[in-house]
Amino acid sequence: MTAKEPVLIKRYDSQRFYDVGCARYLTIDDLVAWQAMSLCFEVRDAKTGEDVTAAVLAQALQKTSRDGNMIPQSGADPEQP
Repeated sequence: MTAKEPVLIKRYDSQRFYDVGCARYLTIDDLVAWQAMSLCFEVRDAKTGEDVTAAVLAQALQKTSRDGNMIPQSGADPEQP
């Protein structure tokens, strides 16, 4: 049995996120919701290729807790294009 490859998300201009496999843009709330659902994804900076997943999620969770929401509601289903 092989592990499923993580969904590749590219980060543009600091806060624009692009799902390469499904060719669509996502919000930071979508990524937090995916994390809460234990979906495997990786966020990479589009210019440098650096893995910025942890930094993006830490920033999103800090914003979410500051706003009083524990898990943002998302309309982005990773299985739907």
